[in-house]
Amino acid sequence: MFSIVLLFFLNLVFGNVIHVTEDLFRTILDESPLTVVGFHKGDNDTVSQLKMLEKKISSSAINYFDINCNENETICNLHDIRKYPEFVVYNNFVITFYSKVDDILINDLQNIIYGIREINSTELDKMILNNQTFVLLHYTSQETVKDFLSLAKAVRRIPFYSIKDTYKSLILYNNEFNPLPVPLDIDINTIFKTICSYSNPIVSNLNADIIKRNFRSRDIIVFYNKEINENDLIELKKIALENRPWLVTYVDNQNEILDLLPVREAPAVFSYSMKTLEPTIPLILSEEGKWSEIRNYIKECAYGRVKQFIKNSDPIDEDKQGLVHEINANELEAYKHDYKDLILLVCDSVSEDCIKAKKEFDIAANMLVKQKYTDLAFIDIDKNTVETCTSQYPMIVMYSGIVERSCFSDNRPITAQVIVTLARERGVFTIQLNSFNPEKEMIDPQEALKLRKALLKERSGFEESSEFISVSSSWRSYLKRKDNLYKAKSFTRILND
Repeated sequence: MFSIVLLFFLNLVFGNVIHVTEDLFRTILDESPLTVVGFHKGDNDTVSQLKMLEKKISSSAINYFDINCNENETICNLHDIRKYPEFVVYNNFVITFYSKVDDILINDLQNIIYGIREINSTELDKMILNNQTFVLLHYTSQETVKDFLSLAKAVRRIPFYSIKDTYKSLILYNNEFNPLPVPLDIDINTIFKTICSYSNPIVSNLNADIIKRNFRSRDIIVFYNKEINENDLIELKKIALENRPWLVTYVDNQNEILDLLPVREAPAVFSYSMKTLEPTIPLILSEEGKWSEIRNYIKECAYGRVKQFIKNSDPIDEDKQGLVHEINANELEAYKHDYKDLILLVCDSVSEDCIKAKKEFDIAANMLVKQKYTDLAFIDIDKNTVETCTSQYPMIVMYSGIVERSCFSDNRPITAQVIVTLARERGVFTIQLNSFNPEKEMIDPQEALKLRKALLKERSGFEESSEFISVSSSWRSYLKRKDNLYKAKSFTRILND
């Protein structure tokens, strides 16, 4: 403590020009758990920034002082100071470098000293009124606050606050859009990425910092025009508010990274899928209709009709499949041109309705286990771009027929009885159409799975036979000729129009 007092006295007597030995400097750091040092080359701006920081975070836990490297070159070299100014936080032997006093440095210090700071409703209202960007943790116990401190330290750029409540939640306040509740049932890494991405400006100039802070959390829409005016920003903000899952950005001829982008004609729009990290081919826009065209373009991307945004989940190993197979978008496309009947559950796997429907499918699959050429499957629309004969989910969809392949969506409630009845209505089964007796027809789940795998192996052997290959070749040839005929008729119709 004596060393810190001595340094303070030297500052008062001699001003900024102080020769500090390495031993004295090391002693000061050892005696103070938290020290902020501004290294500079004699400029007053560094001293002013340091004083501003001390005024903002005035705490007996922090010691502030500046070192002029013109007068203390040895210390600056020993502490690896290569550029000026440099602000360094020494916290219990952990050293962090900053190029300036900014929100990151301020939030880091506040998190070290206070943790996640508690506020009351009056303070919250004032912060919202001042259009501040911050994260608010509603907590029911102090343990919750401790659990999220590591997240606050990781985010850094945005301050975290807590408020006592009867329920637990995490809300991001961004002054440009409505408060965003962050789901707590996802992993902490995803929460971190979500907060970083949504704390970006709602519309911003595309640059490396914006891309970095997005953490591949949201796909990016890029609007290009030779010049971006105030009206462009107003319209882009409207589009961004309508499409919050997208990060809306813009570039003009002054943008430093323009040469790296795939645009040459203006106005235009393109997008980056965070799955492929590839830009789409730019869509050239009309001057008079560009805003509606951008809206339509975003819809096309969302529906997976733009190549980079087609979602296709990884196939599941056959050994891990149950009676109801989980398939992806590519496997569904194959079924559309197959000979087997497919009864498909189309839904979002995390929704409550979908979870209930999957249980009903499990019962039906057990009852239909002996039907060798009928498959029951499920596809997750959250992970796959799905185009079927319905746009409502959850829904039962059935593909049947060989030469005339048809798609049928069943609007009846998703129950095991409806699924079994559908299979027997549209297939050829010996069991009476309206019979439904699970207690009598169901068998032990393990036995059912074993039987199903044996039947699939038998079916696979048949599909490899010369007889089947010959028949399927003729069938596919017919379909190809039919498809080409359809295309020719469509082309002729376009020409006539």
